[in-house]
Amino acid sequence: MRPAAVFSRLRVYDRDPRAATRSTVNFIRREKSRGRAGANFWIDVGIVARTISYATAAHLIEVGLWALLFVACGEFQAFGASYYHSAVNYTTLGYGDIVMSPTWKLLGPLEAANGMLMFGVSTGHGLCCHSKID
Repeated sequence: MRPAAVFSRLRVYDRDPRAATRSTVNFIRREKSRGRAGANFWIDVGIVARTISYATAAHLIEVGLWALLFVACGEFQAFGASYYHSAVNYTTLGYGDIVMSPTWKLLGPLEAANGMLMFGVSTGHGLCCHSKID
């Protein structure tokens, strides 16, 4: 793969963060209509935990998609090493123990920016859910 082709199609998959928020808000509304949300502290904890687990799963899937991109670019032979590198970039941890070639080096900061933005979306999502429970 050529870098120009990857950079022009960098959107690994289309997603609408509002759709995830809408579906979670609908879930909370459904729980409220059943009389569950806001009725008991532990039920509310369960609703929030379910929301957080969905966000965590979405982040792990996105890290995996970035890892697949790195394998497709030929930067990594094994998916495990690619996933590790992708997780370090996505979370902006930045160990620096694995460095990509100069041709693909720009993908690291792009993934880090994407990760920061998506963690921000998850935070907003969590706050939205919390405000709907009250």
